[in-house]
Amino acid sequence: MPFLAQSEAHQPGAPPDQLWHMASTRRVTSDPAFAEGITVWSAGGIVWRRSQKGVVEIVVCYRPFRVDWSFPKGKLNGDETFEDAAIREVHEESGLHCELGTYLGFVNYVDRKDRPKVVVYWLMKAISGSFVANEEVSELRWVDVNTAKSLVTYDRDRSVIEMFSLMDEVQPLYPAPSK
Repeated sequence: MPFLAQSEAHQPGAPPDQLWHMASTRRVTSDPAFAEGITVWSAGGIVWRRSQKGVVEIVVCYRPFRVDWSFPKGKLNGDETFEDAAIREVHEESGLHCELGTYLGFVNYVDRKDRPKVVVYWLMKAISGSFVANEEVSELRWVDVNTAKSLVTYDRDRSVIEMFSLMDEVQPLYPAPSK
C-alpha cells in the first residue's frame, strides 16, 4: 500500500485497515509494504465534551509558528506507540490529561517540508488539566462541530471532523430543540 498524496480519511465503521491493525505495535512504521515513502508518523486526539446545554464541543488549537488552527497532534518519538504519542502530544499542546477513547481514523498528506505524513487520531476526553499558552499553541478553544469546521485551516482537518461527526458515541451533536 504505497503512500497516497491526497488526504484519505478512514471511515468509522469501515473494515479495519492495515494501519489500525499495526498501530498499537508500531510495526506499521517499519513495514515496507505499508510504509513505503512515508517519513513522518504522527498521532493526536479529538478532545471532546458535552456542554451544559448538551452540545458536543471539540478542542481546536491555534499554532502561531504554523499560523493555523488544527487539533493537538505530533510526531512519534523513538519506539513510542501511536496511542502513547497521541496522549503525550495532546497533553503537551493543550495542558489536558486525557483518557484515550475510540480509534477515529487517519489522514495522510504531504507536509509543509514536502514529506509524506500520516496522522492517526483517537477520540479523547479530558480528565484533568487546563490550557496554558506554550511554544506550540498560543490559543485553545472549545467549539461546536460547525464552528470547528469553519475555524480549522485545512480540508484534511474538516475530514477528521466529518469522521468524528459519524461516531455513535458523540451522537447527538446538538440536542433536539425544546418545544
